[in-house]
Amino acid sequence: MKTNFCIVILLCLTQFALAEEKEMFFGHNLSQTAEVLSEGEMTVGPQVLGYGISDRWTIATSPWLVQDYGMFSLFNRYKVSDDRSFQLSYFKACFGSDNCVRPIYRVPAPNPGTSEYYQRNIDSQAGYSMEAIWLVMIDRYELNDHYVLNINYGLQYYANQKMPFSLKRPSSNPKPWQFQLTTLHEAGLVGPFKLYGEFGTLIPTDTQPYIHLGTSLGYKKGRIETHLGLSMTAKILALVNPAYRLDVQQQLRNESKTYDAPAHSVAGTHETDPYENDYAFHPEFSFQYTF
Repeated sequence: MKTNFCIVILLCLTQFALAEEKEMFFGHNLSQTAEVLSEGEMTVGPQVLGYGISDRWTIATSPWLVQDYGMFSLFNRYKVSDDRSFQLSYFKACFGSDNCVRPIYRVPAPNPGTSEYYQRNIDSQAGYSMEAIWLVMIDRYELNDHYVLNINYGLQYYANQKMPFSLKRPSSNPKPWQFQLTTLHEAGLVGPFKLYGEFGTLIPTDTQPYIHLGTSLGYKKGRIETHLGLSMTAKILALVNPAYRLDVQQQLRNESKTYDAPAHSVAGTHETDPYENDYAFHPEFSFQYTF
């Protein structure tokens, strides 16, 4: 009996070892690839936890969004052809609270040792309070053995945008819709190393378009995919006049205000409109294992 059991275990391990090695590059924070998992496959990592329902349909969530944003996410990616996928994503942050204000630290008030001595907040930061749905069509073009182009055509709707994450920028007159037209480039370097480049635009319906660009260095081999880099979302004025640019989202968070705060409540620099000099950096990273 023990011998038969050992044989079964050995056969299972052999099949696992001989299985096709497949790493998965899910994409950057904004721009995605058309890749899906095979039926029964899983990918595990801080960026994505995903499962292949079928050879065409992958569902996933992001542990990183939960940890850093307190945000639940659900990604549904469906491959309609070899070179095209659709992805429907749902995001919701700040369960059970309307303002999500989180104290950063507390210090004693002046006059310690008197009746006025007490703990008070001297600084606080607004958390994220949002609910959104994204729909994106991803077209994949393998131009040669070393270069792949992914084009993303996206539509985003924010049912709640009191304080969404940094890809929906602040506005003095916020509207719920935003459009996306971005490209994600995959270039092979030496061996398993890759260079990823991202360029495109985010088009809100409440303000002028944003330029979105980024890059990361990646590694794909066997069942492992990892990349590390940076992306940026910025108004044109913020790109051409770095001295004037301002991360309006971060300032609002530091002041525990929300995105529907009036424009005059956000301080600009050099008497410029802060919303027209808005920018933000985003970390791009992953360490995925697919099995």
